[in-house]
Amino acid sequence: MAKGLNIKSPLIIDSVDGPYALIKDARNAIKQNLKAIILTSPGERIWNPLFGVGIKRYLFEPLTDAVSFQIRQRIQDQVRLYAPYVRNLNIVVEKASDLVSDTNYKENNANTIVISISYNVETSKVFFEDFFNLEVTA
Repeated sequence: MAKGLNIKSPLIIDSVDGPYALIKDARNAIKQNLKAIILTSPGERIWNPLFGVGIKRYLFEPLTDAVSFQIRQRIQDQVRLYAPYVRNLNIVVEKASDLVSDTNYKENNANTIVISISYNVETSKVFFEDFFNLEVTA
């Protein structure tokens, strides 16, 4: 039987791990957990209706400073609850269209939010720093 920390998402068939590929290192498992926290809407997870940021509800909101603050605060609160091993969380929320000057890109990505997250993990067994960008599009 294959051993891993978590099932890799999106689900893919893997001949080595069995029916689904597995994540075998803490770095990628934690990154996937953070993405799941952000992308899951409250009420979507069975038996845990409070789990998730619900980032999709912000897609058609104008990305004002107040909305950006709300998103960052919601992510911080959820990570504190469901991933307490994550430390020094730094979150930047931007519109994808603000990141480039290409007019075609701006038009095609008008409803795209880019969330950049850096963090570190420190436990008795593991220490590392990591970073990822998550694009959420309507």
